[in-house]
Amino acid sequence: MLDILDDAFALTNIKQVSSKVLSYLRELDEKDLFGTPVLEQLPGIEDEYLQVVSHPMDFRTIEEKRMIQYSTTTDLRKDLELIFHNCIKFNGPTSVFGVIAQKMLKSLDHAIKDATMSRRESDVIRQPQQRDWELWRRNRFLEEPSKPSADSELEDAESHSSRNEQTSEIDEGRRRRQQQIPEVSPQAPQQPRKWEDIMQLPGTNTMSEADKVRVRQFIEDRHNPTPNQMMYKMKIHVSYDYDPTGVRRSKNAFDLELDYRTFTYKLTQKSKHF
Repeated sequence: MLDILDDAFALTNIKQVSSKVLSYLRELDEKDLFGTPVLEQLPGIEDEYLQVVSHPMDFRTIEEKRMIQYSTTTDLRKDLELIFHNCIKFNGPTSVFGVIAQKMLKSLDHAIKDATMSRRESDVIRQPQQRDWELWRRNRFLEEPSKPSADSELEDAESHSSRNEQTSEIDEGRRRRQQQIPEVSPQAPQQPRKWEDIMQLPGTNTMSEADKVRVRQFIEDRHNPTPNQMMYKMKIHVSYDYDPTGVRRSKNAFDLELDYRTFTYKLTQKSKHF
């Protein structure tokens, strides 16, 4: 019977801890980048995404799993880490989303520590004058709680002060982290400025007029992206170089990436020599 009660207590504990951890991380994720499955946010990229990410994960899926599938904080941590590792793997560690994911990953330890500490404090308040759960549970109907000694009161005061200091440090760290996470809210693109900017990128002077028309049409077709449309990619130019005898020497291609959340562009030239 006692084992059953212990199991029930442990399950209740992890449910409450996981709820606090999710609330903490959702608070940091102000733009809801990790709240729902990526394939719901970005329909049409399933093939590309699943080539990179084997096991998609998000806060909503964890919320659905936490009531029945997590038995330890280790299990919870693995799924939470998976969210941020997937983001870094798909977008790259130096992209704006990769940087945010790394910051969230660093905040995970603080989130679990904060939630676990809050849970333990709640247990102490709920158990009058008895710090050992098993002892209190066995004797709560048999003995009156003993009056704490002066030394015990001093220890309690020091412990409470230490917890307050830790909580203040965590709150301050949370505030600093929120200030450090870059703002990535979607904005209406400024078409003329965007076109002028992209034509200044290295390598565009080698593009044919037909390729330039394709790029411009590509941008204009997406002049009003939705908040869930974050990045577009396209191959815009392929050409071959030949030696005087007509033998192909190299292949040149340009990959264009447009990020509508941050107004950044990346034009990558890829050359292959034969």
